[in-house]
Amino acid sequence: MAPSTLEPALETRRSIAAGWAGDEAVFPANRGKLVRLAILGILAEFYLESPTIGTFLIWLNGGAVPGIRAFLTLAVMVILARYVCAWLLGALFARPHLTATVDGIVLLTLFGRRKLAWTSLSPFELRSFVLPTGRQVFRATARILEADATGSWFARKTITLGDAFARPLPGLVDALNSRRSRLLQAAGFHAQAAEQPQEENLGLASFGEPVLSYAILLVLLGIFFLELRFAVDSGPILLPSYATLMAMGALAPLRVVYDGEWYRLLTAPLLHGTPDHIINNCVALLWGGRVLERLVGRLWYLAILLLGALGGSLASLALQSPYGFSVGASGALMAVFAAILVIGFRVPRRSALRHSLHVLALWMMVPAILPYFLGRTGDHIDYAAHLGGALTGAAMGLVLLDLWPQGERIPRRAGVAAGICAVGMILVIASVVIAVIHYQTYDITLIPVEGPGG
Repeated sequence: MAPSTLEPALETRRSIAAGWAGDEAVFPANRGKLVRLAILGILAEFYLESPTIGTFLIWLNGGAVPGIRAFLTLAVMVILARYVCAWLLGALFARPHLTATVDGIVLLTLFGRRKLAWTSLSPFELRSFVLPTGRQVFRATARILEADATGSWFARKTITLGDAFARPLPGLVDALNSRRSRLLQAAGFHAQAAEQPQEENLGLASFGEPVLSYAILLVLLGIFFLELRFAVDSGPILLPSYATLMAMGALAPLRVVYDGEWYRLLTAPLLHGTPDHIINNCVALLWGGRVLERLVGRLWYLAILLLGALGGSLASLALQSPYGFSVGASGALMAVFAAILVIGFRVPRRSALRHSLHVLALWMMVPAILPYFLGRTGDHIDYAAHLGGALTGAAMGLVLLDLWPQGERIPRRAGVAAGICAVGMILVIASVVIAVIHYQTYDITLIPVEGPGG
């Protein structure tokens, strides 16, 4: 381009930039937020560290090889430690730090400096997804259209901004895209329209709190209290004995098949063997329940829980040792996460929501199911029930996808879901009544040889 043609464009850009002298062009890091994230990460590390590190120390001293869950937990600890270090260093050195200039952006991170011209960037796309805790997280991404000033085009084809700036990321993205558009237009370029992800509106529009999940959690906690209050024999504090669990309706294949005690298929998911057993299941219920209850509505959510509980019990009956017994809501919970995994495929491929749904589901399902295929059967965990619940939930997810037209927020056929819930609740209540009647006359000497799982 000849100098005479270039100078007017440059002069125009300078005049526009001068007119924006009062606008915010520097976006510093939010140090307080980074410190809070680091503290939460450190607390999570301490929570995971004690049992995991102890397991590996026992292994190194000649003990048993840790299970798949221990290895996965160790991997999580390593990944989390990386983020904790990044958050601490980011708070110390005020990184990331973004500057928007007339020519482009300059991004300072812990790993160096990136300088990109407006002409080498597409508009920033703002994406958001909701964590299982209900917190909304934002992330912005722009494609690199040509080699940037740092020469890193071949290494990275995109640039990503996290929600770690003092200015909220939605406002920051609006400011950057507006500045880019005006400067490119002034310089004679045609600014590309912002490419916002076309995500469908999914889930209940007026969803507030997962009320049904809270109610189920209170029921499980109340039943565990009854296990302790009405134990058939004395034992360690907060640990229901095998005899108590059997008397209250634990799933025992021999009793179901030969004595016709079918009610155990539905009472066993309501019982738990230890405090950490029920705490883990309640945490999983809150994580998965908050997501699925909103995605498919409360009727279909309850239907999946009920069918998952039954599917888990049937799989345990078919695949576990006939001399063992099991308790726990894990089968129903695996159905919830498997349904989330399948329903996630309804969300657009590039959506951050789809990614978060799949990560949540696999995070819970892999350590709960994989040990079954590795032959892990001696650690008092009913992996067969996990597998049965997951298969049931996946099947329900496929059914819901078929009943979920494009443009609808939740699946149709609420009447079918209500029918499943009505029949399921009648059977559960009848099973509980039968268990209560048998409780007074149950022969506590007839307990299996193997311990509980779930």
